[in-house]
Amino acid sequence: MTDKANFSGVKVHISWHRKGLTLEDAQKIKSLLEEYKIPSTIFRHSDPYIPDAIFIGNLVSAEAARLVLLSLPYQIKYIFRPDYPQTEGGDSSGLLIGIGYMSTHSQPDDNSQLKPVEVSQSDLNSLLEPELSTNEFQRRLHRITGCL
Repeated sequence: MTDKANFSGVKVHISWHRKGLTLEDAQKIKSLLEEYKIPSTIFRHSDPYIPDAIFIGNLVSAEAARLVLLSLPYQIKYIFRPDYPQTEGGDSSGLLIGIGYMSTHSQPDDNSQLKPVEVSQSDLNSLLEPELSTNEFQRRLHRITGCL
């Protein structure tokens, strides 16, 4: 990360669990984010199972997303689409990163907005490439999630 990183407007919601992302983990992530002046809020997740998903808004910078992705203590297996409804934990401003999410916590009906997308390590690596521009990061995120 560089001192010139633009994290303006980005906020992070950290949902801790008894397993996989503890309150202590959440507090460590919050402290790291505070060093970069990224505001974060810690919530207790109602589901006690290990989280395996993340939400990244469609205006989040590549550097902010990379910082968060590299700080997670759990393996990401799913990413929620950038148009994930605000009522379910998404954000219409496009500047939210949600971590500690459960891939199975909301999959009713056939609403594709509510279903997380399974991601491979290769997909994640493509989002973590150094020097990736925000436009390219978001293009890749949208390709991965099928939210074109």
